[in-house]
Amino acid sequence: DHPELSYMGVRPPKVLIGRTEIPKSVNSTFIQAAYETIEACVRSRKLKEVLLDALHDQSVNLVFNRTIVDVKRNSDSEKRIGKLRVVTNIGEHDYDIVVN
Repeated sequence: DHPELSYMGVRPPKVLIGRTEIPKSVNSTFIQAAYETIEACVRSRKLKEVLLDALHDQSVNLVFNRTIVDVKRNSDSEKRIGKLRVVTNIGEHDYDIVVN
């Protein structure tokens, strides 16, 4: 119905392949039906490793365990390292890009 949508970068002919049996190990009182799909499982640990390596290769500085209190744009007249002044619960830092 929506040609602009894709599943993990591809547009499969159909997502649901068909109805299948509910596995015996599953409490079927909570599940009405089971269907076989083309979905793929993504191992989050492996994805994390790949993403961290890619970010490291691009010299992206990752900062964790901070609470952002304020973000201000540095003016051109200020001689700052980054475009943005970020105030956190620990201190102030200059960055070009902030993702919260």
